[in-house]
Amino acid sequence: MFLASEFACNLKPLLDRFGADSCLTLVLFSLDETAYARELAPIAGHYLALKLGPPWLFRNSLNGLHRYFDRVMETTGIYNTAGFDDDIRAFPSVPARHDLWRR
Repeated sequence: MFLASEFACNLKPLLDRFGADSCLTLVLFSLDETAYARELAPIAGHYLALKLGPPWLFRNSLNGLHRYFDRVMETTGIYNTAGFDDDIRAFPSVPARHDLWRR
């Protein structure tokens, strides 16, 4: 049976050992939108080496971006995010998508 926070428990030994190292940056992504507010944001708010990376799967809409900022930024802070992530397969839409993220 898969537990929602199983990956958070499994990351603990790694983060306890290297999470305070300013020379390391570990970017975490999840395909589960609810995992960001539930597990990832609190962890990223605590460990210096951890950054949250928003997956493009559900962040390509204005509502998706609003949900991300509402649920994650208060706990994590903007500094602990990796910013906007994009894939090159949608090259013609890159300017519009980055403009949406900046707004």
